[in-house]
Amino acid sequence: MHYLGGSVPENKVSPEIVAAYRSDLLSQVKQDLQAHQRLCCKWKLRPEFVIVEDDNVASSLRDQISRLGANKFVLGKSTSTFLRKFKGRSIPDIILEDGSYPCTVFVISNGKLISMRSARVSPQSSLAVDSHASASLSYCNSNGFSNGALSSSRCSGSAYSAHDECNEKNILFWERGSSLDMASNSHCEDSYQQKNLPVTFNKSKVEQLEQHLQVARQMAAIAKKNAAWLNAYAKEEARMREQAVLEAEAAKEELAKQAKNLEATRLALEVEFQRRKDAEDQASRLASSGKENLANMKYRGYHFEELKIATDGFAPENRIGEGAYGHVYRGTLHHTAVAIKVLKKDSVQGPMQFQREVEFLSHMHHPNIVLLLGACPEQGCLVYECLANGSLEDRLLCKGNTVPLSWQTRCRIIREVATALLFLHSFKPNPYVHRDLKPANILLDQNFVSKLGDVGLVALASSNILYDVTQYKETTPVGTYAYIDPEYKRTGVFTPRSDVYAFGVVMLQILTAKSPLGLPTIVKAAFKENKLDMVLDASAGDWPLHVAADLSCIAIQLCRSKPKKRLDLKDVLPALEKLLGEFG
Repeated sequence: MHYLGGSVPENKVSPEIVAAYRSDLLSQVKQDLQAHQRLCCKWKLRPEFVIVEDDNVASSLRDQISRLGANKFVLGKSTSTFLRKFKGRSIPDIILEDGSYPCTVFVISNGKLISMRSARVSPQSSLAVDSHASASLSYCNSNGFSNGALSSSRCSGSAYSAHDECNEKNILFWERGSSLDMASNSHCEDSYQQKNLPVTFNKSKVEQLEQHLQVARQMAAIAKKNAAWLNAYAKEEARMREQAVLEAEAAKEELAKQAKNLEATRLALEVEFQRRKDAEDQASRLASSGKENLANMKYRGYHFEELKIATDGFAPENRIGEGAYGHVYRGTLHHTAVAIKVLKKDSVQGPMQFQREVEFLSHMHHPNIVLLLGACPEQGCLVYECLANGSLEDRLLCKGNTVPLSWQTRCRIIREVATALLFLHSFKPNPYVHRDLKPANILLDQNFVSKLGDVGLVALASSNILYDVTQYKETTPVGTYAYIDPEYKRTGVFTPRSDVYAFGVVMLQILTAKSPLGLPTIVKAAFKENKLDMVLDASAGDWPLHVAADLSCIAIQLCRSKPKKRLDLKDVLPALEKLLGEFG
């Protein structure tokens, strides 16, 4: 096969390059054959085409003519002088000079006979070509021949068959100008021929095909990698999109839930605020009018038998508390849960004084003071509202494996107790002093709202209380030791500042959940060493250190040994409101 760019042996290139080259060459041959088939159809011939590859075109044509027994051989000659100069002698010239061809050779160019050579031997019969004959045309591939040599070691062929109407004519064509070699014989039965001959390929075209193949392989590898990446990316994108949808739906549900909770909280706060405001207004009116204005008011009295029935005969299983002044029982009166405190007989003062104190306490209404519902003066029994969550002391110790109070709830309790104490100390003409303030006497309702309990209990159990003085003197200590004002221990005199001292200790217990004994000294030392976080109750959650530090500082100043150096509740409550207002 002849090319301008040189040649490359078949065994020097890959099988893929060889296959691609042969496929490209065969496609070109088939296109040329279609043009000749149309020409034959025009003359009403039904040819059979045979494609043959060989390293010597002239010799191959001679062999085909001999095999077919053709008498005449017609071939075309190119008029291009450029190809003639480049390739040298043409195939028609070689055949005309070869006297071994057993047939008459006709050479035509541009439709004119330019040369003819008679057969080496006279054929037995000469056959003429007419328009009614059909022929078998054999196409011999001459593309790529260089000086009549091919470097391939094999020869391949393919056939296109058509039925002959006449088997008498034998014609062989060779067209050089279109790079086509054709031989015809009505007796050609081979549809495919192959010889083990060397084939020589165009070197530049082989290199080009190799480059194209390499690029194609690289592109295929890149496309495969990109496809895998795109597939993984699509899966990840779908997963992330699905996850985002789920998260968005969950966030939407959570926001709706929070909005609903906030609305419910807002409504509850409005109700609570109004209730507190009403109670404070009423308590303020009562406090300003003085105790004497309450002398004619009556409280609800209960018969002792009613209280026995309410507590199942004061059964031990209904006992919920025990103190220095008596026992506390859980009971039910008129379908209402109540707490009934039975004072010890030796601690109850005279009936008149008891009745007077009970009448006053039963009308002392404040949202942060336990409500006294009534009493049984004959047996020294007091009936209070029952609070569901017990005492602050039990909650700080997590009694019964209860959940620890959060630091937000503890901050709110501090403010509520301060409000209740200031309310008691604001009575006119004389302040009302609790005298036994401690976590056990601070009770919590179902919403963990704190209420001061045992208000007036010390007064009920004491016979030497004077209501027209601002300080009281006891011959024996009253209250719990760790919460007792040091000044009271020394002099036996208690004042509203005695409650202030106890409130400071209670604040420190709320912050640390530790024993009250020596607690002010412990917290003060930690505060100075910047180790306050080491003494805070961790079960309350993550305390804001600035809030805890401010509360500790206030509590330490409330616990000073000298009463005059202690902060006044009138100054403390606004500071607490400012500090804790954001926490509810």
